Amino acid sequence: MLPSVTLMLNSPSRSPPEAPESEKGSGLGFGNDTDEPPVAPRAHKKSKRGCRTCKQRKIKCDENHPLCDNCRVYYQNKVAECDYGTPPTSTPQSSTGSSRHANQRKKRKGKDLKLETSQAKLEPLQDSLPTTTEVINLPFLIPGTLPQSPIFTPISAEMMDPFHTHPSTPEPEADELLRHYFQSTVYQIFPFYPTPSINPQAEFYSPLIYTDPLLYHVTLQLSAFHLEKLRGSRTKPQSKRLMTECLRLLRERVESATGCGTSDETIAGVAGLASIEHERGNVRMLRLHLHGLTQILLHRGGLHALRTTSPMIANLVFCIFAAANEEPFPASDLLTPFPTPDWYLSSLSSVSEPQGISFEDHGVAPAYATVLRNVRLLAKDFQQASDCDSSEMYLSVLSFLCANVQRIMSLPPVSRVRSRAYCVAECVRAALIVHVFHLWCGRFTPDPELLVNNARQNLKS
Repeated sequence: MLPSVTLMLNSPSRSPPEAPESEKGSGLGFGNDTDEPPVAPRAHKKSKRGCRTCKQRKIKCDENHPLCDNCRVYYQNKVAECDYGTPPTSTPQSSTGSSRHANQRKKRKGKDLKLETSQAKLEPLQDSLPTTTEVINLPFLIPGTLPQSPIFTPISAEMMDPFHTHPSTPEPEADELLRHYFQSTVYQIFPFYPTPSINPQAEFYSPLIYTDPLLYHVTLQLSAFHLEKLRGSRTKPQSKRLMTECLRLLRERVESATGCGTSDETIAGVAGLASIEHERGNVRMLRLHLHGLTQILLHRGGLHALRTTSPMIANLVFCIFAAANEEPFPASDLLTPFPTPDWYLSSLSSVSEPQGISFEDHGVAPAYATVLRNVRLLAKDFQQASDCDSSEMYLSVLSFLCANVQRIMSLPPVSRVRSRAYCVAECVRAALIVHVFHLWCGRFTPDPELLVNNARQNLKS
């Protein structure tokens, strides 16, 4: 072992040299520190005997009896005293505390004087206001149409949700999807070309979305599918999540014994799901939804019967039946023609036979010729929404067009042999389909490209 290491091991332990008195302190290197403990911050006076209302609202109570200032303002002098639980016991107070409470009593006295003055001014106005019973019994207030005003019915602020305007949903991005639907998706579902003042979608279809859970989730599903298509998403988690919710709601609706399985909202929801499956290319699910739609329409009396209750939904159903070209239209619609609107009779005089060809003279069957004349009148007088007087009239024009196209697509062949009359009728059918639907291809959902291509092949053959 080295001598230096041996010396260090054998030498007694030494403590470090003490610092001079001038350098002693808190260890931070400053000599002005003292050993006195730090002064604690001054605590505010806590209210331990406040009323129950102030404790629930988590605010400081001034413990004024019988009614504190907070409850006086909160209840607007509708209560006479606060609920303190057990009566407070008297405790000795210092002179400083007594003076402080005396100043508080002076301030409260001034507030009470101002409050009494303002109440004296408002008493004549309050006497002229109707009571709650009088308001409910007013003739213009129909029960269930208008919410009860919070002025006459005291409602807690925590119970009011002014933004709750649609059915509940587990989808966290429901508001964004609904906004995208009304800004973009709705204009690609049905070619109705609205204007700011004439918009049948906003007047007759949108209110149903906010009241029916199934139709609301189908609308979110359409919006999510459109967004994922624009973004080029491959996984599509949002669309799959919404599709699961839609199928669950649809199953509950169909299995329900209340009869809502054949309602207008259910028909619109199934049509929306069929439109999504058509765009996805899922033929099996598309046929399943179309078969279900056919059963519901047969129960309702056909598509013409649906046009009398909800024309906008009937037009959407017509679009998916025509674009898919998988399921025939209800046969009952051929037996009961669509009624002629009043505006059609007034516009019929503007189209006379000398201005156009006579379809019967060229070998067109009378049933086909009637449809061609109706479409010719629509193409002449009603080319856009501004040609109509109102949204209701414009929706009637669209329904009349869909009913006529449905009729010419559903008419049976004029003969079983390949005669001249047969070829003329089939050419008229195919030409009208191409004329109406070719502008929809690639622009609207559902895309009728398959229908148009089949009609073109028939026209060439």
